[in-house]
Amino acid sequence: MLVTYLEASRDLCETDSILFGAALAVCRIIGAKVSTAGRATGHSSAIPAWRRRIEERIAKARALIGRLICFRSGNNRPRIVSTVRMAFAGTNVSLSQPDITQKLTERLDDLKQRIAAWGKRIRRYTERSTRFNQNRLFQSDQKRLYESLERPMVSGTGPAPNQADTVAFWRGLWSEPVNHSEGPWTEVVASQCAGITPMDPVIITPDDVAEAVRRAPNWKSPGLDGLHHYWLKGFMVCHSVLARQFQEALNQKSLPSLFTTGITHLVPKDQGTTDPSKYRPITSSLDYKVEIKIGTLEGKRTKPEYDKLLSDPMLKFSGLYQEGCSDLYVTCQVLCDGLPLALPVTTSYKAFTNRWNWNEWITLPVFFSDLPRNAILALTIYDCAGPGKVMIVGGTTISLFGKHGMLRQGMFDLRVWPGVEGSEKTPGKAPDRGKEQMQKLAKLAKKHRNGHMPKVDWLDRLTFREIEMINEKEKRSSDYMYLMIEFPTVQIDGINHAVVYYEQDGDEMYQFRAQAEIVTVPDYEILQENLVESKQHRLARCVRGAWGREAKPTAAERDQLAALVAAPPRRHLAADQ
Repeated sequence: MLVTYLEASRDLCETDSILFGAALAVCRIIGAKVSTAGRATGHSSAIPAWRRRIEERIAKARALIGRLICFRSGNNRPRIVSTVRMAFAGTNVSLSQPDITQKLTERLDDLKQRIAAWGKRIRRYTERSTRFNQNRLFQSDQKRLYESLERPMVSGTGPAPNQADTVAFWRGLWSEPVNHSEGPWTEVVASQCAGITPMDPVIITPDDVAEAVRRAPNWKSPGLDGLHHYWLKGFMVCHSVLARQFQEALNQKSLPSLFTTGITHLVPKDQGTTDPSKYRPITSSLDYKVEIKIGTLEGKRTKPEYDKLLSDPMLKFSGLYQEGCSDLYVTCQVLCDGLPLALPVTTSYKAFTNRWNWNEWITLPVFFSDLPRNAILALTIYDCAGPGKVMIVGGTTISLFGKHGMLRQGMFDLRVWPGVEGSEKTPGKAPDRGKEQMQKLAKLAKKHRNGHMPKVDWLDRLTFREIEMINEKEKRSSDYMYLMIEFPTVQIDGINHAVVYYEQDGDEMYQFRAQAEIVTVPDYEILQENLVESKQHRLARCVRGAWGREAKPTAAERDQLAALVAAPPRRHLAADQ
């Protein structure tokens, strides 16, 4: 089976994806745990776990102090009272005691002392960790230690350099041709080397690949894909394919995009500078594999009609007729124009009780840099229908990029079309038909998450709770099933970033604002004639007649009218007035 896919491989990128998929399939079959270390969309933080735990304790203690102070000030809301009772749980203290104020003061002092102790513990642990890292760095690289002690820590919190200026600066260094001035000694060296016999062309054979892999450690993966040397040793059928593709890369004098594509981060050398030359470039590869989280499957699953059961009696023993939830699994595959871009990936086996909940991150054998603009993710749900047989429960699809070219992030509820595989004809986000409110609410929630709507804590809690109730009601009343999936968020140094589709050899750079800002929009119609108001004035003048259409009061007449309006009510008016 592996030989068939390797023979159809066109370059090293496809071979890498095939080997990765084969290794993942073997791990799934034998039940081995797949490590997710080095994930691009890592869910870990740079803050140590012990510090996060202590900071969480401090945050909870501060929140409890605020509730106790509110209760001491006379706030007797049920939520405040329940929190105070929990604070005194196990102390035989009742809120109706006459000395409850003194007890509150003692409890507040105790919490404040705990916060102070936890803060000192963080400082003590941090100092110890700093000393440990400095001692270890002193043993390995003394120069680097002294540089870190002498140079102050530079942070990039100031204004960033302009992207266009940065691209122009580095393009001027690396992309523009330069005429070097060569000295006469170079000609002497060239004449002396003219008689040297050139080296024979390098021919890479499968034995060379096998020998190079044999000496490599088993569980080391120098590549970005995380494919260990163990699999290159075990899949011996790939040696001939790798030798051929390595030879083609040497003959064509070209490297695949797997080895060259990356994203560059600029580290500032000085404080608060916008000069591109004052930044140190650090390049990290963007060739990470796409990851998708398969969540829950909800909705009604209809049983087949009685005549189908008579025609196929084995359906009675399938998972459709068993008690509880059957053992379903989901297959994910990336498609482009109806053709697969990589091998499909399946969720691991899991026994369900009362609901289908995988809650599993799946790594697809395709890189971010290899995704086309119109790539879609096809998901198909299967069930066991007998020995060696599967039954299609349903399928759904979703585009990986939005309409603005950004990779999707967050959670999505996809409609599952029953009885068909996931393809372009089974969109997970079907057009609204008036009665379905889930998609409209999802769009509003996305605007709120991106900061395009004001955030009010108490109102947001009520709103999102109501949204959950509406979604549950919609799912129960719908005839479809809904599969919840989640796209990862990309974080670099604790800051959320968006993955934007960028054409190869694209030169134009556009500024992208990740969060909403308060902007002033100019109104170009200010101090201009209001066409609607002018039309109404003309219509009113047409009613007056031919002699008074364009009649306007003079300044003296306006003053006289103003005096008449301001006159007291008992004043007698003349006939002309």
